[in-house]
Amino acid sequence: MDYLRDPNSFRQGSFKVVRGVYQDHMARGKSATQVATKVLDPIRLSVDSGVVHVRDGRHRLSVAREMGAKKIRAEVTEYGPRGGIRSQRTVVIPLR
Repeated sequence: MDYLRDPNSFRQGSFKVVRGVYQDHMARGKSATQVATKVLDPIRLSVDSGVVHVRDGRHRLSVAREMGAKKIRAEVTEYGPRGGIRSQRTVVIPLR
């Protein structure tokens, strides 16, 4: 599991790495939603004037959907009208 903490591991073949994490944990009985909400690092979202942007974690988000996860953990940063950070929190959000 050291590959989850290696900052270079997601640079090359990140889809393959993330799929491998899902397959390993699902083979041990965890659901895709449990992997997306408890095992993998949260994706990072920013909300600016009501528009949501994925700042980090596009591959984790894509593979979570592909593997059938219903929810994913996200670090959400909300910006105010003048660009300052209004709030920052980690939440579990539903996937569509």
